Amino acid sequence: MAAAQVMSSSAAARDSILQAIRRARAGADAVPDAPPAYRTPAALLGGIEQFCAYAGEEAATSEHVGRMEDVPPAVLRYVTGQGLAMRVVVAADLDLDAAVWAAAQPLQITGGPVERDGDTLVTGCYAGVAEAGALIMLSSSGVPNEAKFLAATHIAAVRAVDILPTFEALWTRLRGDFTDRWPRTMNWIVGPSRTADLGVPSKLGAHGPARVHIIIIDA
Repeated sequence: MAAAQVMSSSAAARDSILQAIRRARAGADAVPDAPPAYRTPAALLGGIEQFCAYAGEEAATSEHVGRMEDVPPAVLRYVTGQGLAMRVVVAADLDLDAAVWAAAQPLQITGGPVERDGDTLVTGCYAGVAEAGALIMLSSSGVPNEAKFLAATHIAAVRAVDILPTFEALWTRLRGDFTDRWPRTMNWIVGPSRTADLGVPSKLGAHGPARVHIIIIDA
């Protein structure tokens, strides 16, 4: 009698396990092929003001100009205000005629190379990301990647329409812009370079630019 009860109990346990497996398998077809799309919290869906605020928290500065042609005067104001040398290296990705730069004298415009820890570098910018105050810089044949890390001061010009709310929006744009071949290097720059070692006072310019200034082009 006892043996029969043990066998009955074992059979019941087995049946219970098999039923649980069947229930789990029955719902397998209902599982979506891809996880649901990530929904960005509303608090992160900021715009240009949020971008400037977060960049400012990381010691970057910013200003607005109306048009691309207003970038050279803005560079002159910044360089003069910071007491920097008038020699400015302008990257090839900043689409401005020499005549526009000539109107911003006494700036001395050159195409490089960047002198380590001494020059001011002015570049364009692929995009900005508001949720982090980040500048998204892509490498190209005309803009050496190392230039962004050798200059003492980095001035980046970014169009307001290129400031995206989130990193998810950035990846969506990248996939649309580069369907075949992506840039070899992409850098996310959030403020000036600084030390990050524990127990060591933070120092700007430790491994790259000590100053990052963002010029936002509204038009």
